[in-house]
Amino acid sequence: MKNFLWLYTDTHGSERTQPANLLGGCWGKAADQTARNAGKVKGDHLSRCLRSWSKAYINDRAVLPLRKLPQKYSRIDDEDLAAELKLHLQSIGKYVHAQDLVDYLSIPENQARLGFKKPISLRTAQRWMTRMGYHWKQEPRGQYSDGHERDDIVYYRQNIFLP
Repeated sequence: MKNFLWLYTDTHGSERTQPANLLGGCWGKAADQTARNAGKVKGDHLSRCLRSWSKAYINDRAVLPLRKLPQKYSRIDDEDLAAELKLHLQSIGKYVHAQDLVDYLSIPENQARLGFKKPISLRTAQRWMTRMGYHWKQEPRGQYSDGHERDDIVYYRQNIFLP
């Protein structure tokens, strides 16, 4: 809108640096050129919007067109659903996967009770788990990561391997 009003009101251009503005004073042509400058090849709709927004602004300087972004709502924002999914993941054990959520929400009884029409995707399950506070971690695969402290291994090390 600022560029449109500048094009409309600038009738002379600066004397030495720019040639005279041919669109100055032409309301419709200045709006069309501003729409094309914004990347719209056929900017008829944007041109009309620019003209109506500018007229409203000229009549009342307190009226500025604000772009209202759509409110994004995710099903995981529902506290009851999040609590039930956390409870299910806790019942699985220490190591959980996003696929566990997909499988849980693929059961028709759970879908009907929770209000789902179709199962969620794996990527959605990963996003939901991140929002619930889970993070991904590689399981360590080192020399002593797989059961070196089990009772039978400790007994073998202390009594048989190195007596």
